[in-house]
Amino acid sequence: MRIFFFIIFALLAAPLAAQSNSVLNRLSRTDIGSSIQIFAYFDNFPEFTHHLSGKRLDITLNHTSTAPTLLQPASDEIIIKALTLPQSDSLTLSFFFRYVPQEFQISKSVANTLIIDIEPGNKFTRTFKELSSQLGSVTVLNRRYETYPLPPVSSPYSDDWRSFIAYFETDVSIKPNMSFYLPTFPLIRLILPEAIDVQTIIPKEIVTFVEKNLWFEAISSIQRELRESQRRDTQKYLALTHAELLLRLGNFEAAQKQLTTLKNTFSGQQIGVLANYTLCTLLANNNDPYSADFELRDILNQLPNSHHLKPHVLISLSETALASGQLNRAQSYLELDSLIFPPELEKYLQLRMADVLYAKGKEIDAYRAYLEVQDSLDLTNYSYSLSGFCSSLYAQEQYQKSAQCYQRLTEVTTEPEQAALSMYRSVTSMINQRGGLGAAEQIAEALKQVISRYPETEAAIRSSLKQTDLCYLQDETCADSAQQTYRALAEISVNRSTREEAYFKEALLYHLTDKNDRAIELLMTMLRNFRSGSVRPHAETLLVRLLPNELDRLLSDKNYIKAIALAQQNRNYFENGWFDSRLLENLGLAYEQLEIYQEALHIFLYLRGVTGVEEKERLYLDLTRISHAKGDNYLVEDFSSEYFYNYPNGLYHDEILFYRTDSLYAQGLVVQALELLPEPLPDTIKYKYLAAAIHYQKNDYVQAIGLLLPIWNNAGTLPEDQLFIMADSFKKLGRSEESRQFFSLTKDIQRFRDYSLFQLAGLSSIVGNEIQALSHLQKISDSAINVQMQRLARQEIEFQQLAENL
Repeated sequence: MRIFFFIIFALLAAPLAAQSNSVLNRLSRTDIGSSIQIFAYFDNFPEFTHHLSGKRLDITLNHTSTAPTLLQPASDEIIIKALTLPQSDSLTLSFFFRYVPQEFQISKSVANTLIIDIEPGNKFTRTFKELSSQLGSVTVLNRRYETYPLPPVSSPYSDDWRSFIAYFETDVSIKPNMSFYLPTFPLIRLILPEAIDVQTIIPKEIVTFVEKNLWFEAISSIQRELRESQRRDTQKYLALTHAELLLRLGNFEAAQKQLTTLKNTFSGQQIGVLANYTLCTLLANNNDPYSADFELRDILNQLPNSHHLKPHVLISLSETALASGQLNRAQSYLELDSLIFPPELEKYLQLRMADVLYAKGKEIDAYRAYLEVQDSLDLTNYSYSLSGFCSSLYAQEQYQKSAQCYQRLTEVTTEPEQAALSMYRSVTSMINQRGGLGAAEQIAEALKQVISRYPETEAAIRSSLKQTDLCYLQDETCADSAQQTYRALAEISVNRSTREEAYFKEALLYHLTDKNDRAIELLMTMLRNFRSGSVRPHAETLLVRLLPNELDRLLSDKNYIKAIALAQQNRNYFENGWFDSRLLENLGLAYEQLEIYQEALHIFLYLRGVTGVEEKERLYLDLTRISHAKGDNYLVEDFSSEYFYNYPNGLYHDEILFYRTDSLYAQGLVVQALELLPEPLPDTIKYKYLAAAIHYQKNDYVQAIGLLLPIWNNAGTLPEDQLFIMADSFKKLGRSEESRQFFSLTKDIQRFRDYSLFQLAGLSSIVGNEIQALSHLQKISDSAINVQMQRLARQEIEFQQLAENL
């Protein structure tokens, strides 16, 4: 909705001729529904003619001039230009439209106002009219349908917030280090020519030692073979196998030195390529998958599809791509159609494909892939994959199996943080398996074990959080201590999602224990600090649910300042249209109560813009009343003119007319105010007070008294202004006794004191009470505010003293 888009229009032409008897004071504009209304305000209504020619509307005002400075509607997408063109004895208002108007009407309203009501055209107007003429008589309904975003209902817990504590879980990310693939011993079999049997190079006893994990014995044997060998080809194979054994033993530093030497010495040869490949597996297993990935891609480009090493390189590349987050590339290596993987690699192929699916969030597909591979591979040797399998079981709500899986993962994972989270996850599997409350003692003991075994870890904080959840769910008297625990856990946790969850659960307990003001305060802080996260939608949903009732409570308690501050802090929800108009109206009224009229006007203007045409009427009353209280007579005139034009028989006609009339009276336009007084006068106190004031200003003292005296006789009191009107009206009518009665009341009102005392002095003199008259005059002489009245009083005192001395 637009209202009063003004620009200052400075008159460049010479002033109109002296015989102009009408002045255009102001132009204003408002949009109602699909129409535009322009209001032109004159001191006296002129004769006029109008002419519409295509996109231009000219209104010629006879014997009319403009005020020195005229405010004029600015151009926009509908009215592209507006001009005020003075002529010798007239004034022309010209409006240029972007499209030919569909309809327009010019009429006169109250108080010398010209209304131009325009139904603007659009780029389809001509086509529509042509179509209408072809269809015959068609009734066109001009409606504007407006839609607003609905409040977020994104939390499944909004109908039972207690269930959030029972069932909500933030994601737990358990990512043990990946155990990178290394082909079976010995690696040299992948590059030996077919004519050479591996057993002729690697003695069987070394293979036996490897099979039994007797690494030191295997290394001693290979070293002896190196010393005794005389053939250079055999030595290089033995040297690579020696480096391989060091790698499998875990002596990475020694293995790296030997592999680097072999890679550089035999660069471009098969032994050099295999040494480089082995070195890549070493780098990957030592937390450098990026360097390994770079080298493996170079190796891949050197190998033909028929090479025995190539499928193994692809498996390794899928792992390094997976470890570095390049999931699509990892999948592409595993789905390479141009290469047939040997049977021994099929199980690894399936395993890494399951890992890729899990990493992509395809939990159901990952679950099925893990099931297919778990019989052919012992997943306890692949903690990264085991973690994915456990998580897929958890996602499929197979909690008994996931509990067992996470227990196995806890045993084989070497990183304490990951093992702790795995142990915690096994407990939550037990909780979910038993519906959250069963086997309480067993679950409580398991949570304690996580905390004691892995103190100061994320898993320990999560376990404490879950302990607090269970305490409240089993015994609601835990609420106070739970609130404190949630806050403490939120402040010590370094994990963002855990902090967010703990803060929200604290706020949620405030709500569940009827401390909504504290809940709102914490929710607002939390939403400022956590701009994203899995808990945010639930926190926002709860806040939007709580705010209207809290604002209503504050407003009903007349705590307007706090209500307005709360609304301002959550302004975005109002701007999104998530609260109904009733709440906004109440806030507007709160601003009015605090005499913050500009903000009140903003709210009601906004409501007028988003409310249906039929529902706007009451808002005009609010806008006019607030403008009147603000003392903005122009706005009172604008809103009342619009109201009377749009609602000629409106429900609030008398009330809005009162503000219009009182605004004219406040400007000293008594004649115009008198003309607007309705007949008969509405039977309300405020109308009678206003009418009495107007009649008093027009020297119609009988009418003024006739309006006020019944109220005085009935209530025994009147406002200060009306008391003075009564006193002075009786005085002007020569009714001394009644005048004396009311001036006796107004003499204690500071702004009427001097005049009232002076009149009382005169009335006392009339009845011969000169002593009292002198007393009144002396008071004026001693402490009058009005200097002229003080001078008159002193002159009167001097005159009386002179008369006494004669």
